[in-house]
Amino acid sequence: MWAAVYAYIFIFSLGLSLALVPVARRMAVRYGFLAKPHPEKASLERTPLLGGAAMYVGFALTILIHWAFLMLFQRASFLERLVPQQVLHYIPGVVKQSGRLLSILGGGLLIVVLGLIDDRRELSPLPKIVGQVVCAVAVALSGIRITLFIPGFVPGFLLTVLWIVALVNAFNFLDNMDGLSAGVAVISSLLFFLTAAYTEQFFVCLVLLALAGSALGFLRYNFPPASIFMGDAGSMFLGYTLACLTVVATFYSKESRTFFPVVLPVVVLAIPLYELITVSVIRWKKGLPLSKPSRDHFSFRLTNLGMSRRGAVLFIYLLTFCIGIGATQLPKVDMAGVVAVFVQSVTILALVALLEHFGKNE
Repeated sequence: MWAAVYAYIFIFSLGLSLALVPVARRMAVRYGFLAKPHPEKASLERTPLLGGAAMYVGFALTILIHWAFLMLFQRASFLERLVPQQVLHYIPGVVKQSGRLLSILGGGLLIVVLGLIDDRRELSPLPKIVGQVVCAVAVALSGIRITLFIPGFVPGFLLTVLWIVALVNAFNFLDNMDGLSAGVAVISSLLFFLTAAYTEQFFVCLVLLALAGSALGFLRYNFPPASIFMGDAGSMFLGYTLACLTVVATFYSKESRTFFPVVLPVVVLAIPLYELITVSVIRWKKGLPLSKPSRDHFSFRLTNLGMSRRGAVLFIYLLTFCIGIGATQLPKVDMAGVVAVFVQSVTILALVALLEHFGKNE
């Protein structure tokens, strides 16, 4: 029965996003909310923005509409007939997560507003990073914090802020070609869903599917050639939400045979983090500011090897899936299995590095 609930939430979010993105595109054209052409970016045309706002609205409405239904359900017993018995037992537990849910949505709204301001006015790096840190601090203070079995408030607080800010910027860096950031977010969300479903984390599963559906609906219009961009509002929203949900989720349980499932999010999100690290190192070596648009991104490095832009995007999708699918086994395997998963992940990234190095020399 939960499979039907999961499918419903995913389809609801997907349908809402498919309907909202064209509206956002028309509004962007009407009010001049258009991306400026830049020779170092993937598009040389003035393309409508506001795709990120449409994604957030679709995601938030999916959550809030069904959250309101659950709150009404608790006050009207006659509604019990509308809910399968298998689901009925878990509703109070989902409702108890309301505080965390509203914290994630509130922080998401702040990060989207920050992104919209940046899309419109091109903020300098300092106010942008300060805004990201403020959102991360607010989330950490609300009770959504990393533990990693480390006692004390400060370590978990600092790790949470660092994790959120890192993923916000990782997905922001990844948004340099049509369909790239949204597609990686869809794949990552579904991989996290598989892990959360295995451990029966129903609340996290539902929110992850709402995010995946919203991003996939946007991807319908953003896959190359794109008719709308997500802008910084969308890329930062995706990174922020995935960061929050991976903190809320529990990857280690009593049934886990090692402690290594706690690093599962790092493995699943290896490609966005690889993008963030490699681009930062390349620009540091060149003496370029991190905020300066350039062709140092992973996707452009692939096109320099001869791939088409669509081919590079699909290649990165496949990499994300290949690394992430192995990580979903971490909660189930013993130490030998953990070693196999990590060796596989490192080997895939090493192959990519070799491809870049020797392909560049050639």
